[in-house]
Amino acid sequence: MLRVLRSSLSGCGWLSRMPFTLVSVLTAPLAVGLLIALAWLELRPQRAPLGPTCRAVVDKVVPAVLEDLQQARAGLRTLMVQPLQFDPTGEVTQTVRNAIERTNMVLMTNRTFGERLRALTNADQVGVPSFAAAIEAARAEGAMATLFGSVDRLELTDRGATIELSLQLARVDDGKLLLAKRYVEDLQPELLPVLAPAAGTADWPPVVRRLLLLALAVLLLPILAIGFLARMVAKRSNTANAFGLVVLGGAASLCAHLLVAPEFDPASAWAVTGSTFVIAALHTALVANLIASRRQHALDHSLATDGL
Repeated sequence: MLRVLRSSLSGCGWLSRMPFTLVSVLTAPLAVGLLIALAWLELRPQRAPLGPTCRAVVDKVVPAVLEDLQQARAGLRTLMVQPLQFDPTGEVTQTVRNAIERTNMVLMTNRTFGERLRALTNADQVGVPSFAAAIEAARAEGAMATLFGSVDRLELTDRGATIELSLQLARVDDGKLLLAKRYVEDLQPELLPVLAPAAGTADWPPVVRRLLLLALAVLLLPILAIGFLARMVAKRSNTANAFGLVVLGGAASLCAHLLVAPEFDPASAWAVTGSTFVIAALHTALVANLIASRRQHALDHSLATDGL
């Protein structure tokens, strides 16, 4: 009886020759990682953006900043705008940065990795704590000058809104301070009715959540259908193996069609669906091979025990 069972398992075809360790090594960490990503999208810090009045008063102070930079830059070609202190959303910093870029007066360095990561995770932006830290950060990015400072006040008042902004422009090579100025602007109440409404809180597009859910479904489908796969493997037939791959690959493709395809144009939807089928089939093959290998191991152990 054991010899018959052993011969049947050895006839599982190409499925039994695939490396099965990838299943145990990758599936669990990937599933946990996807669950963490989905939980983070739902539970990460949510912070409302600046309201229309505050955004308007920030826009009002920018022309004065640009005029002073134009006069103080003294032939500098590259500039690093560092996150301003007390600007947790980073919107004031980004408004100043965008305004400078539009003038083409200097070449702007890219945001640092830490700044981009905080923006991606919706964490508070952190300004440079000192003059020396600002110079060192700009030198690391290869900039000739750096602009830094703080948002000392940005709030609604009975008169509308007020901003107090302190900025410093320093040259990197010798640390010379080229500009140090405090800007104060008010927005009058008569301007408030024409302001646009505030934008909603920045968030990831819905398709990101749908893609993460699809990836989780592709990982878990073979695990949930472990009994079905075990029966297909026990038939020791490549036809049965292929049937199992097609069924679970088709189920994953259906998930892709329901979850993700509506977010794309028809050509991209077909590409996503087809890619999902291939990935799901490969993952299913690995899980099925794990089943066959475990059964073979149990059989060898039984034969060894009988031999004793």
